[in-house]
Amino acid sequence: MSQYEQCSLSDVVNALQFIDADCSRDDWVQVGMAIKSEFADAFDVFDAWSQNADSYKPRDCLATWKSIKASGGVGIGTLFKQAMGRGFEFDKRELTDAEKREFAIEREARAKKRAEVEAREQAETAAWHKRIAEAAQYIWLGLVPEGESEYLAKKQVGAYGVRFVQKGLVIVFGETPEQLRLIHGRAEINAFFKNRSKDDSLRYLKKGQLVVPLFDEGGELVNLQIIYKTGDKAFLKHGRKSGCYHLVGEITEQTAVLAFAEGYATAASIHEATGWPVVVTFDCGNIPPVVRMFRSRYPSLKFLIAADDDSQTKNAGITKAREAANECGAAVVLPVFSEVA
Repeated sequence: MSQYEQCSLSDVVNALQFIDADCSRDDWVQVGMAIKSEFADAFDVFDAWSQNADSYKPRDCLATWKSIKASGGVGIGTLFKQAMGRGFEFDKRELTDAEKREFAIEREARAKKRAEVEAREQAETAAWHKRIAEAAQYIWLGLVPEGESEYLAKKQVGAYGVRFVQKGLVIVFGETPEQLRLIHGRAEINAFFKNRSKDDSLRYLKKGQLVVPLFDEGGELVNLQIIYKTGDKAFLKHGRKSGCYHLVGEITEQTAVLAFAEGYATAASIHEATGWPVVVTFDCGNIPPVVRMFRSRYPSLKFLIAADDDSQTKNAGITKAREAANECGAAVVLPVFSEVA
């Protein structure tokens, strides 16, 4: 058993004293994930540490903790490694037999609590996925296949399997799937914004926006990506994205090459330049599961992954593209940027 696995909540509290709460948001969330992975009901510890940051907001801290999954993939060891790199040391005192028995009982109770939390989270996630899929399918029926889009005009690509917003619609996400609301009509929408709470989480669909559907492995529409006039993008909150895709073009018996790209515009550009069908994965983290799924369906097709080259994310797009390529047998191509005079 590693020293991380033998940790107590007091060890976590002590280790947090060596970690600056005024860190980046990603690092802050990662600390929360590490704590919750081992101590599923230790919000008070995360909150107390977070209060040391100038940017601390009680509501944001609680909402972030609730959004973190106990099985989120970041273990408690991540927290201790950070703290040890800044001078933290575990108490090396040998436990007595009585203390070992007490710790074993405490650890068993902790594991039971964590399992309960994970089961509840999985049930909540499944309920949200189901509700968002239903809402997405309903919203999709109210969109139109032809329309104007500043985004498409700017990117100079066509519309492939996407739809356009013609009438305003507000999607309000409540605390539970049952509280999700769809608000139609100008009068109703105006009344909502006149009386809305600043804590309401929503998506506002307006005329001129583009909507890209997300399909799961069974071909069911389960979520929507909204592309605003500015080019900003958003999904329906709480909906599925992992393993989901959108296909630009069609896969036929004559198809020799199937391409993959993160964004819709890139996919449409490749399709128009080559005639190949192109799968939109929506982000780099989704490349491996989507490529893996299509490889199981089309074992003989040539795969080509058009990776995004983004130094701001430490080239995660290239990393994930190569990961998928090595696992599933695919070629990776990178964008070439011309120098600006």
